Amino acid sequence: MKKHITTIKLGGSEGNCYLIKTSNGFILVVTGEKSKHRNLEEELEELDISFKNLKLIIFTHCNLSVCYKYASLCEKFNTKTAIHVVNKSINFENKTLFQRIKDYFRKIIFNLSKTNEFSPDLIIDEGYNLSEYGLNARVIYMPGFSDSSVGILTENGELFCDDVFIHNTPQITDEKDNLRIVKTLKNLFIDIVYPGQGEPFPLNSLKI
Repeated sequence: MKKHITTIKLGGSEGNCYLIKTSNGFILVVTGEKSKHRNLEEELEELDISFKNLKLIIFTHCNLSVCYKYASLCEKFNTKTAIHVVNKSINFENKTLFQRIKDYFRKIIFNLSKTNEFSPDLIIDEGYNLSEYGLNARVIYMPGFSDSSVGILTENGELFCDDVFIHNTPQITDEKDNLRIVKTLKNLFIDIVYPGQGEPFPLNSLKI
């Protein structure tokens, strides 16, 4: 599989997004809790990304309040979206009355249209294969910093992950969890880590 990776830096604590070019088109990996969706949209336009070549947007972190803000971007690029949901009771199609009331007032406050609804096309979990989108990679469940965090691991050992790492430092508050995650990752075939914040780094640079 031929691919090219472009890092999109949104600035400050917003950290990185990764645009992966495959033989089928592009896949966008949105790490962490990003709020600068307008900035990301502008960056994609500058890179000549359109609805014709953007095949999938993967959110490595399930924060519905942030994902809702991406609804207009997803609609503009007319692309599929993928997210991991730990709480299986979350149903994007059959919302509770409370959720519908919340959505109603959210639309009033933020002046959102009906198109600003977020409903993912794919619920991805441990082991999910992305080859049908031109990327020979699988999903890795990476709980710790967030129970909904996942990583994308390619066949070549490239790991795109959430804010589990800032630069090359694990961000789990519990030292035991830090050690557990690093040990787990070192048992996998991982060459380069593409973190939510900071520059890519070789996994073997981490000392445990």
